[in-house]
Amino acid sequence: MSSPEEVSPQVMKTARNLMRRNRLIWLTGLVVLALIAAACGGDDTAETTAATAAPDTTQAPTTTEAPADPIRIAMVGPSASNDLAFTQSMVDSLDRLGQKYDIEVDVTDGTFVIEDAAVAIRGYAEDGYNIVLAHG
Repeated sequence: MSSPEEVSPQVMKTARNLMRRNRLIWLTGLVVLALIAAACGGDDTAETTAATAAPDTTQAPTTTEAPADPIRIAMVGPSASNDLAFTQSMVDSLDRLGQKYDIEVDVTDGTFVIEDAAVAIRGYAEDGYNIVLAHG
């Protein structure tokens, strides 16, 4: 066995690089594992159970509020809504949000020409949409 004084600087440098690489691999693995764990998250059964529980009938309602207007979201995309790419994923996600949260969703697709997209964006703004998404 050789003593540290006998080991060449090149060998020491290579050993340090291997240790750094191993540390980076472990750290990357831990980050990926943490992201997977966060994505799994808890289920919504506790929320659903609390929301569907019998209402408390001991107190009378203090006011009767009119239902709020739904949020209105518009999306302007350069390609077709069924392009099997980014536009379709945005449209599908907005549709799911609209169904789940009572959000009004409108989509203008096929606006590859910038001037056409600008007209659609202005139109949505003038019609009072709360959010207008545009990508391209």
